Amino acid sequence: MKTNALIEKSGTGTDCLNHRNHINHRNHSSDCLNHSRISRKSVILLLLLCLFIGNVQATVRYVKAGASGTGASWANASGNLQAMINASASGDQVWVA
Repeated sequence: MKTNALIEKSGTGTDCLNHRNHINHRNHSSDCLNHSRISRKSVILLLLLCLFIGNVQATVRYVKAGASGTGASWANASGNLQAMINASASGDQVWVA
């Protein structure tokens, strides 16, 4: 009789064997699936967190015709679009009215 010996790495670092090779197969299979889901959720959460942290540091510069400010807010908007583009780094935003 052949036994499937599929081994999956779980999120906790322990091996999850096919339920045929384990005494308490129902709970063990469920645990393996839960570890796999936790691992995927953790990776997705980590990626979203990295994206959020990257966007938190972004600067918004404001530009509108006839303004003469620094571009730090709409009330203090700059009138020079090219200067705001030049002052921006990757991930920054330039809003134009």
